[in-house]
Amino acid sequence: MKGRYGTMRRALSALAILALAMSAAAPARAVDPGPPPTATVIEIAIGTTGSNPTTPFAVGSWLFVGADDGTHGYEPYKIDPATHTATLIKDIHPSGGSLWSSDPVVIGSTIYFPAYEPVHGWELWKSDGTEAGTVMVKDISVGADSSGPQFLYAMGSTLYFAAYDPDHRIELWKSDGTEAGTVLVKDISPGSEADGAPQGFVNLGGMLYFSAQDGSHGIELWKSDGTEAGTIMVKDIEVGEDGGNPTGLTVLGNQILFAAQDTGHGNELWKSDGTEAGTVMVKDIEVGAGSFPSQLKRIGDEVFFQAITSTAGYELWKSDGTEAGTVLVRNTVPGDGHAFPVVFGQVGGVIVLSSYGPAGDNELWKSDGTEAGTMLLKDIVEGPGSSYPYAATVHGSTVYFLSYDGSTYQLWQSDGTADGTHSAATLPGTNAQVGCECNRHVASYSDGIYFPMTSDETGWELAFVSAPLPLTNRDSTVWSSLSFTLALLAALTAAAGLALRLRMAQR
Repeated sequence: MKGRYGTMRRALSALAILALAMSAAAPARAVDPGPPPTATVIEIAIGTTGSNPTTPFAVGSWLFVGADDGTHGYEPYKIDPATHTATLIKDIHPSGGSLWSSDPVVIGSTIYFPAYEPVHGWELWKSDGTEAGTVMVKDISVGADSSGPQFLYAMGSTLYFAAYDPDHRIELWKSDGTEAGTVLVKDISPGSEADGAPQGFVNLGGMLYFSAQDGSHGIELWKSDGTEAGTIMVKDIEVGEDGGNPTGLTVLGNQILFAAQDTGHGNELWKSDGTEAGTVMVKDIEVGAGSFPSQLKRIGDEVFFQAITSTAGYELWKSDGTEAGTVLVRNTVPGDGHAFPVVFGQVGGVIVLSSYGPAGDNELWKSDGTEAGTMLLKDIVEGPGSSYPYAATVHGSTVYFLSYDGSTYQLWQSDGTADGTHSAATLPGTNAQVGCECNRHVASYSDGIYFPMTSDETGWELAFVSAPLPLTNRDSTVWSSLSFTLALLAALTAAAGLALRLRMAQR
């Protein structure tokens, strides 16, 4: 009896091991995610004309968007995420329209933005979402002459921006949200004949870094602690009046990576720790001619970017801020072709990007930072056509983007896998599609994704789809390999137990 039971137990173990091996070897079933949810259209301009909304910005529990309802002109609206309805905040310029499509900036529960009305021109405004709380901060260029605030950037509770006044022209300003606290930081290029033209603001260690010109050195790297005395040039990269022209300032740890030019190297990748001695070229990628780094994007402890060489064209590169750690990721389009990669972000442990491939089509790619791990993620428009993915935003563990599907532009989503890359919304209406030439982007909010769409019935309006959407990599109509294994083991165990009881009963 004991020997028979041991034999049966060994047989059961062998069957279990066999089932587990079969389960491990079984390929995952591809998913048909089914039809995506239908998007909700937030119709601001009732009818077919469309309100042509800007990209929405979250301000606490509501969203700010600029739109034209066909009556008030281009004005600020408040979107309630609970009802997905829009309400006019304030008619700043009655019968005219006030908003500039420049990106606003949120500090706390207040949003700052440039707006126009004929008495004061283009000036800095703020809003808390109420009509009474939507006011001009300061008439910087007094009267109808505009200061045209631009490149708004928040650092802590202080807003920095570039603005014009007739005595100083375009210079660095800051604001604490009050009229008295909105002041010129420094006249970088002294006098009324030249602009300091500060732009490209980033925050490193509580210090503001940007590019500007003082009239003697050309466009160079500057920094500011918010005071006139503490606003200084970091380094004269290209000695003289031509300027190093730093662009793409990107913070990586305790340094800034950027593209800049100097005589002898051309336009290459540079870094700065905020000191003159610590502002140096990272690597002479294309010796003598310049590699023109652009599209810098920090992912983890590295910055990814595109650069050109005489042997690789514009391809994907990465840098950890050292010469040895600045390398070509992959020469995707061999020869004199160009991949023109644009990194969207990181989801599912992989970097998602748009790129041209060897066949000359622009599609969705992924990379783990290695040559072998950089590959096509999904051929959305199969064959020689291109899907041209763009306007991406990362929402949780998913990246959402606009993409051509072979007939129209639609909202897509990806979790970094081929099965998890598919259409994200069913668009209501006739001839419905997303995107527009007005450079509106996909926006992420806690309740979902907001994006521009149009149809014959509504024209260009803002639409919403709930997110995150379910992404699976197993067919819901069949058991997964693990479920199958567990079920098989349970069945075998039950059968063996029944057989053992029958044998014991017969004795």
